[in-house]
Order: sequence, then C-alpha cells, then structure tokens
Amino acid sequence: MKGCVLICAVVVTVIVVVVKGQEECRRLDPTSLEKYVTKLEKPVVKEPNRTISVDGEEVPLYVVVLRAGEVQVHPQLPPTYMYLYDGDIPGPTFEAESGKPVAVSWVNLLPDKHFLPVDTTLLYPDELLSSVYSVTHLHGAHAQPQWDGHPQDWVTHGQEYFAYYKNDQPGSLLWYHDHSHGITRLNVFAGLAGPYVLRDQHERQLGLPEEEHVLLISDRSFCEDGSLYYPAQPDDATPEMPYPSVIAEYFGDVITVNGRVWPNLEVGAGPIRVRLLAATNARTLILSLRAPGKGSGPDGLGEVVPFTVIGTEGGFLEEAVQEDHLLMMSAQRFDILVDLTDFAGEELFLRNFGPDSPWKGSIGDAKPADPGTTGQVLRLTVASAPPEPDLHARSVPNIAADIPALPRLPDYCNEVDEAYTIGLYENEDEWGRLLLQINNRSYEDPVDIKITLDATVAFDFVNYSPDSHPMHIHLVQYRVCGIANSTEPTAEDFMPPPPLERGLRDVVQVPPYSTVRVAAPFDIAGEFLMHCHLIEHEDYSMMRPFRVAPAGQEDVVQYVPRHKRG
Repeated sequence: MKGCVLICAVVVTVIVVVVKGQEECRRLDPTSLEKYVTKLEKPVVKEPNRTISVDGEEVPLYVVVLRAGEVQVHPQLPPTYMYLYDGDIPGPTFEAESGKPVAVSWVNLLPDKHFLPVDTTLLYPDELLSSVYSVTHLHGAHAQPQWDGHPQDWVTHGQEYFAYYKNDQPGSLLWYHDHSHGITRLNVFAGLAGPYVLRDQHERQLGLPEEEHVLLISDRSFCEDGSLYYPAQPDDATPEMPYPSVIAEYFGDVITVNGRVWPNLEVGAGPIRVRLLAATNARTLILSLRAPGKGSGPDGLGEVVPFTVIGTEGGFLEEAVQEDHLLMMSAQRFDILVDLTDFAGEELFLRNFGPDSPWKGSIGDAKPADPGTTGQVLRLTVASAPPEPDLHARSVPNIAADIPALPRLPDYCNEVDEAYTIGLYENEDEWGRLLLQINNRSYEDPVDIKITLDATVAFDFVNYSPDSHPMHIHLVQYRVCGIANSTEPTAEDFMPPPPLERGLRDVVQVPPYSTVRVAAPFDIAGEFLMHCHLIEHEDYSMMRPFRVAPAGQEDVVQYVPRHKRG
C-alpha cells in the first residue's frame, strides 16, 4: 500500500509548549494528591473513517493521529503535556471482530523535538536528524512483517504508518503502543498506548457480563507544575556518562489507570468483567481487590475479593482459575470476572503489593510497594442496589463452569520441529551502564535465529541475571511448556506451568537463574522481534531480530523496514 491514505484530510490543532528541562523540575510530592477524586470514564470507541480496498477486499479504515496535547490527569494538577493517540490517554478503544480485517493509518503529527531526555548514544544518524519519530506496534497481533511495527519502520512528522490487521486469531485483549528504535520507553511513558479488543463467537456463547472495563495500569512521576518527570540519568551516574543517559528501569511514584491518577470507577452491584493490562515501563504489579467494609482481612487492608480469571493474552484459558492476587509484569494481560452482588453501596480498593524496584521473582526478595502511594491503584464505588434482573445474565460460577467446553488449546509443546536457546544477560557498557542482551548480542548484530516457515519452534529462555524478565515474541501466541529452577536443566528439572500460565500467552516471566520453555508455530515469512518487555531493557538492548523463511531461503529478506541499516 503506497501513498497517502487519509493524512491529507486530517485537520488538527497544534499545541506549542515550551517544556522545561528535566533538571529544572521541582518534583511533586505524591502524597499531596487526594486519591479517588477523578471519575474514571471509559475510553472512546474508535469508529472507522471509511472503507478502502486491500487485496481486493473492502475493509474499514481507521485514521489515528499521534500528536502532542494536554490531559487533566488529576484535578489538583495543571493539565499535563503528553503525546497522545487521537488526543487522549489511553488512545481510543478498537472493537474488532476475529476473522474480519481492518486497516489503520497511524498519522504522525508529533513535534520537532522530544520533551523527554533522549539518549542520543542509542540512536542512528537518521534518527538524530529526525523530528519525533514513531511507529505503532499492535502487541499480540498475528501480523505480516510490514504491518508489525518494526522499530526501524518509523515515520516522522507529516507521514503515516499504514497497517493492515487480518485479525485471524482468537478473541482477546491486544494493545497498541509506540515501538520506535531507541525511544520506545520515552514515547510509551509520554502516553502512546491504547487498547484493541478482539471479539469472537466463543465469548458471546459464554454469556459474559454486559458491564466490562478495560484498565491500563501504569506508573508515572510528575513535577509540581503537572509536567511528566522522567530521569535524565541513572541515580549512580558518573561524570563520564553521556547526558542524557538511558536508565536501567523506570519506577514512578504515582499510579495511573487509563491515564488518570488514582481514579474512582463506578461499577454495578453484580458480576462485572475486567480486562487488566500492565502498561508499565518496568514495574511489576501484584494486584489484590479489597473490601474494608467486610472486615480487616489478612493485613488490615480489607477482606480479599477473589478474581475469577478466564483468559490471558491469547484468549480464554481451558479452565477458569480463582486467585486472591494477580502478578503482572509489563505488557501482561488478564481477563477476569468479579461478582459484586454482595457489595452494593460499598467501596472496594484495588491494591498493589508489587515492589518499587526490579522484580526478583519472589515477593520475599523485595519490599512491597509504598502503601501510601504506589500500593494504591483504584477505588471501585459499587452501586447502592443491584441492577434490574436480567433473564439472560449468568452467574460467575456458571460462566466459569462452561469455560472447559470451549475448543481446546493447541498442544504446541508436543509438536516441536525446531528448538533454540535464548540466554538473557545483564552486562555493562563502556560507561558502566546496564547493558541488557540476548545471547550476549545486541539489537544491531546480524540475525542468527532463522526459523523454517511453518515450523513449530521451542524457545528455552535461560535467565543468567538476578532480575526477572518478561519475554515477548512478536507474531505468535505461545504455550508455556515448563519451568526449571536452573540455567542448565535436565528434562526432569522442568515443572508444569502454574494454572495462569497454561493458556496462550505472548509475555512470560522468566525468573532469575531459571529456564522457561515456550513453543509456537511460525506461519508468516519475514523478520520479527523478540525482546524483554521492561521497556528500558528493550531499548538497551535486550531485543533481537529473528527471521522466518521457507527451507533453503533462510537468507532471503522478505521485507526491509524503511530505516533498516545494512
């Protein structure tokens, strides 16, 4: 697809803002903000602009504009300058149907200069000369390489990135976000993320609750004037270190849900469906729903309200799982049901017990989040009376009982044709900064993982570092085959995955000094990526390309991104 799809017809208001340098910022005290005063509204549902013909088929075309703008994230703060999809955070919600393709024109109208600290040592010459560039990746999509949001397929101000998504996969929550080379951490932190809900016939036959909420949970820090704060250097920076400089991981001191600081969500007094997404840069969440009105609970924070988990990144589980808490590393998603029938007129609180530091794989290895700030996420205010009886509504236990009747998930783990070992390493660069690598190679190194088209492939992610890494593979939803507490496991060392890891996933936690085996089929030719989804790690430089090609054509490049070097 070449040429202007709809950019010529886009009219926007350009906001010109002079942003102070990060070193001038007077940091906001997060405890100064009153919690749960912002009503959480549902993100706008995106409507198509028109239809176009792609490969002889008429499909809806959506035009999404990336631009700078201001958002009221909390009533006590001035509006916050951010980068936005269609003028808000999160971007608009896509409602798509499995098996029905759509086209999207992602139009870049971002400013000439980034307002966050850009480490130029991570960039290539053409990126140094560009205005704020961007490319959007539909995370979790089964997409052709030219529409996958490759980091070097970026476009600059006035250009569009066109993508055609076939939606040829089961219904699930996907999400779209910036994926630009060397600045993904900054662009996502600045606000470039949004939900993409893919629906199918299976969810309709389950009779799921009509009330549904999609929640993107992030952490940020602010200056007193309401502007975003992102560190320009690591805390232990040396005089020789570049300025600005990439940091190892980002941890904010304020929790946002759908871009709003500690909001309040009004919910009905009945069963609800919640789609959770950890849209954090590096923070690991451990979420628990509490009802103080029902008692003090195990720790004085309220009685635990259990989650009924029915799905993960790739769709429904084979069996529903009841959990008191949910551990989520960056980019992981859960599809949950909560029955609020017994909580009419009460206030419930979504709490976070994950650490304010890198996740080490066990809660015993880290202090939980600050209970006064990052330990709080969201208040749910339950309606004072149950909704009118719905003859078609079904109870959470009945829905959970029907999950096993859905089609069984593919058994990729016992269909493996090829296997690769993927070592995860934490090294240092010439300035003493953390350099994250896969197989001790950086993103720029030549492709060395070459997969035969239509092969089912097993990857052993072997973590040689003291931190957990959430590993994401583009193109596929995989099965987790086993987990071993060793970097040199034997077959007997592998344990079956826990219940929440038995569905289709596209992000898996690899704990320190352990091995996690996953498997998936690769049925589209081209060059794709695997990477850690701690976004600072992804930018520097725990991301590697892999190539999928027919047998005998391993060195044939199917598609070259527009800014690909070499």
